[in-house]
Amino acid sequence: MTEKFKYAKIVSFTAVVMALIILLSAVITPNGTSAGVSKYEKSKLWAMDERENSIDAFFLGDSEVYSSVSPMELWDKYGYATYSCSHGAIKSYECYDLLESMLSKQNPKIVFIEVNFLYRNYDNADMIYHKISEKLPLFKYHDVWKSYINPNQEYENLDNYSYKGYLLNKKTQAAKKKTYMVETDSVQDIKKNNLDYFDKMYNLCKEKNIEVVLFSAPSKKNWNYKKHNGIVKLADKYKLEYLDLNLVELDINWSKDTRDKGDHVNHKGAIKVTEYLGSYLSEKGILEDHRGDVSYDDWNELLTKYREKEKEKSKSKK
Repeated sequence: MTEKFKYAKIVSFTAVVMALIILLSAVITPNGTSAGVSKYEKSKLWAMDERENSIDAFFLGDSEVYSSVSPMELWDKYGYATYSCSHGAIKSYECYDLLESMLSKQNPKIVFIEVNFLYRNYDNADMIYHKISEKLPLFKYHDVWKSYINPNQEYENLDNYSYKGYLLNKKTQAAKKKTYMVETDSVQDIKKNNLDYFDKMYNLCKEKNIEVVLFSAPSKKNWNYKKHNGIVKLADKYKLEYLDLNLVELDINWSKDTRDKGDHVNHKGAIKVTEYLGSYLSEKGILEDHRGDVSYDDWNELLTKYREKEKEKSKSKK
């Protein structure tokens, strides 16, 4: 066998393998309950399932978002069509890809970016794998075959994303940490790789004439004044408004309004956060009240289920 023939066989084999990968990537069609799909992908799939051009505002970020912002409360009081696009421990590159995906289907007037993820480190190898997976879904959906074998099995508790991305959690674990948001001039700077992805998110929104607002959800565990100063620096650079809800008077009771000792607020705390953001949006006057629009009737149906779930969870605590 000549060297040239061996080389041709290797090239041919590689071409066949790549063709199979591309073909399988094209035919895999997972959903939010499929096995083998990561929590990041589940959150993205559920968000992408929203009707095209029906969402007027996003709340983007990590678990602080799905724990503290309830779109159903905003719908009930104001008729605003919003969505909490988030995933626990999200990385900046995932956040950018989530935003890019949502903006391929939605045209919101405003995007709120919860900034906790900007202080999260990540491994470049994980980022590279994520980017490859975005282009070749077979890599990220390699276990989806389990859903085809047993299509009726649910692999994830849908409560996590059933209410336009909000997690309705009434558990209470009081925060033990006493010192919180102690004022200082020190600054915790954001690392360059996260700054680069933030810049991409900002420019993507700017290209589409979408307003960007930065915010920090209340978190006694995750947030401090050094980080606050770092975000103030970022907001000044981009001339953005920054709402640090750790410094705003929300009347958060850290013995009753947190589900995990001050890391995230629970449902009581989320209502307080959402009321503040709803008032903020109302004062801006840029969102439409869709409550009389028949094309949003499914939101009213979901609101009924949401209120029933509130009652159900209250009973389960007794």
